Amino acid sequence: MTGDRHKDVKGALIAAVKRAGLGKVTWHMFRDTFASRLTRSGVDIVTVKDLPGHANICTTVRYPHSNDDSKRRAVSKLGTCDKVVTIVPRRAERANMV
Repeated sequence: MTGDRHKDVKGALIAAVKRAGLGKVTWHMFRDTFASRLTRSGVDIVTVKDLPGHANICTTVRYPHSNDDSKRRAVSKLGTCDKVVTIVPRRAERANMV
């Protein structure tokens, strides 16, 4: 079968899944994985919407799955502040006022 052209893409997917011994695999799973990998790589949601050809961004928003690592990366993009903030306990503050 190697080298043969598949005339039926759906049939080719079903055959490949059977040969691999996998359970049910659908085209939707590929689309979901594609969108999720793009967003995890930092691609903006509008671009992710365009690549799979979604007409409405509401459809795209359902695909990507957030995880703790992506949330940490998002917060780290804020960087650090160059200002130093000192917190003075109230008791020390009162002692200096007297």
